[in-house]
Amino acid sequence: MNRRYAFRDYEILVTAQAGQAGWRPEICVISPDDEWQFLPTNHAMVANDPVYCLELGRACAENAIQDLRIEDLVASYDGLWH
Repeated sequence: MNRRYAFRDYEILVTAQAGQAGWRPEICVISPDDEWQFLPTNHAMVANDPVYCLELGRACAENAIQDLRIEDLVASYDGLWH
């Protein structure tokens, strides 16, 4: 089961994989430059059903994108640091 989401300028591709413990998300973040980056997930991140698994993966990807954006903003800042 796959879903593709849009978040800011990025796209998120989440796949729900069935395993013995339950459903685990596999997450890929696609940048505006069409660069694909797979996000590692903890083996403990398991859901009871595939829909919840997709939402869990989506939330993780959105957090990762926000972290990337903060790093970009800090790197491009030319002002004084207090």
